[in-house]
Amino acid sequence: MHAQTNNTAEMWGSELGWAQPPANDDVYPRILVVDDDPLFCKLFARHAKDHHFNVKTCQSVAEVMSVPRHSDYDVAVLDYAFGELT
Repeated sequence: MHAQTNNTAEMWGSELGWAQPPANDDVYPRILVVDDDPLFCKLFARHAKDHHFNVKTCQSVAEVMSVPRHSDYDVAVLDYAFGELT
């Protein structure tokens, strides 16, 4: 188990082999969250961003449809029982 540290550079160095966090947000993994629960979206996004993920949340079909088809997300978190579609 890793020891807790408040030193970001130290964390990145030990966990990812980098001397410091990357300056460019494009290198962070991208997550698309689709859920009609605003609290879930907010909490998930906050936690993921704390761990250096780029997060896009969608809470309606209209928002999902506005995401370009060629978007390059690494993972999608989908609500199995999305209110507008069930």
